[in-house]
Amino acid sequence: MLDTAHQQGWDRVVISLCDSPVWTLHNQHKHYADTISALRNGVSSAERAQDLVAEARMRTLLVRLHTEQHDFSAAHEQAAHAREVAERAGHRRALASALEFHGRAHLEQSSWAEAIPLFRRARDLNAELGLPRAMALQEYMLGRALGGDGRPDDALRQLHSALDRLQDYPQDKRTPGRIRVAMGRVHQRLGDHAEAVRVLRAAESDARARRVSHDLAEPLELLAESLAHIGETAAARECAAEALNILEQAGSPRAEQLREQL
Repeated sequence: MLDTAHQQGWDRVVISLCDSPVWTLHNQHKHYADTISALRNGVSSAERAQDLVAEARMRTLLVRLHTEQHDFSAAHEQAAHAREVAERAGHRRALASALEFHGRAHLEQSSWAEAIPLFRRARDLNAELGLPRAMALQEYMLGRALGGDGRPDDALRQLHSALDRLQDYPQDKRTPGRIRVAMGRVHQRLGDHAEAVRVLRAAESDARARRVSHDLAEPLELLAESLAHIGETAAARECAAEALNILEQAGSPRAEQLREQL
């Protein structure tokens, strides 16, 4: 349907389909080849329509797709285009989104120093726009980057701020758990495994309440590590075994490493 709409020159239809239903479908099912093709049509349609904001949005979504596939060269290329187009449009929200997704690409590469200023600028733009939920998401990412950069106190401040902001958004059931996982990682780096277990158990509880198995794997994997550190070996093995089962079903490359640890 998207291909046909693009061939017919129905550019507004293409942009609308890409920005909502296609992206929602991707988040549920991860059909990378189809989604990348659709978004390339979206970029082309936005260019034909001379809609800079839509073009920035399409390119920003492509950044996310290429990052998920670890095609970082393509991710950075699209991010540079998205940021430049958003700047030309003078659209702060589109620019904040492009900066955030560019930061995520650096985050996946453990390029902490490159990610931190991108997340800070995105957060500041959303503060200007009065968008606290967007600020919370960027503080979460910033906390992860600061933790990776060896700045645990700064990281925890950002993560606690993000968690506090999200109290006003009870419909967001997933992000608080992800923030707690990030907190667990920081506490592990500090050697405070008892506190890591506390926050990771909360993240595990969040995921179980939502019945989303793939969100359970990471907290369980980290729990196994911290439980082993505090001498709760049986519980550690139980968490590792459940995480391994989830990762094997998903075909994750992390499964082999966890199997060896188990």
